[in-house]
Amino acid sequence: MPKYKGGNTVQRFGSAFCSCLLEYCNRNIFFSLKPRASDEATPPVYLQSKTFMLLYTKSHTRRFKGDISMQVTNYRFPPLILVLTALLLIAFPASAQTAGTYAAEGDELSDQGKFEDALVKYDLAITMEPKLAFAWCGKGLALYNLTRYDEALDAFDQAIAINPNYAKAQYGRGLVLYELGRYDDAIASYDIALSIYPEYAYLVYYGKAQAYAARGDYSQAIPLFDQALTLQPSKYPGVWVEKGDAMAASGDSQGALAAYQNALALEPGFALAEAGVAAVQGDKSGGVVVTTAIPQATGTPSPQTTTVHTTAPAATRTKAPLSSLTCGAGLLLAAGLALYRRH
Repeated sequence: MPKYKGGNTVQRFGSAFCSCLLEYCNRNIFFSLKPRASDEATPPVYLQSKTFMLLYTKSHTRRFKGDISMQVTNYRFPPLILVLTALLLIAFPASAQTAGTYAAEGDELSDQGKFEDALVKYDLAITMEPKLAFAWCGKGLALYNLTRYDEALDAFDQAIAINPNYAKAQYGRGLVLYELGRYDDAIASYDIALSIYPEYAYLVYYGKAQAYAARGDYSQAIPLFDQALTLQPSKYPGVWVEKGDAMAASGDSQGALAAYQNALALEPGFALAEAGVAAVQGDKSGGVVVTTAIPQATGTPSPQTTTVHTTAPAATRTKAPLSSLTCGAGLLLAAGLALYRRH
């Protein structure tokens, strides 16, 4: 009998049970072990298998050349199989749920904005499989969206400890560090994420630009805003406003005005862009009042949203198993066919 590695005790027992059941159904349904009354003159049927394991009540066996040869003359398996299947489904209904299933359900709830419900699913997944990196990452994003930044940082750190090359966790860690005011650490996490997953370029450039601007380093922030806007020039008017604020704060009134006008071209009536234009045009002394655009307030999708997709490392990708109802129906059908064949 094969050795079943991985999974909990219930899953290993279920795998062994299903293997024996399928072996039995295969032998009885397709090979007709028991001759019919009309075939009494037919020589007995013998089957050989080195791994053939089957519970039976009365049989005759004989060994030769290391194999097992069985002639099943009387058996009562179908009722036994039905009982065992029913007991398995009743006693272990949760066996169809895996850590990957719970984590995937958490992702779906996060995409719907149900972050508290998502946390319940992620915690179930982590309880079942503490080393599931993408469950920790999903939990971190849910906590981030709930503004529970310290807890989110711990979750991302756990994901990275399991898989240091998990770009999404590195990027999420940068988002949390930015909110905690740790701008240099945020920039370092963004750089790691970009080195692992270059497709994060827009998000990383934008995140780093915000961090440098928050630090007051506009000479670093403005080129990064330009790099982000080169990749997404017409999708997020709020980023143009933030670039305009940075340019205004650095003393470049004309550049700030151009950035605000680009934002208005994408979204006419955009209040923050109009405020920036008014500040630049109405200033008589040469100084410019910065509008201080907040990413969430401008309508610009913040890079930290859970809708950002990346290819998760192969080790963390899972498929949800069939439900226990479906598996049970299949087992009962197989056993029923065996019972029908016997009669």
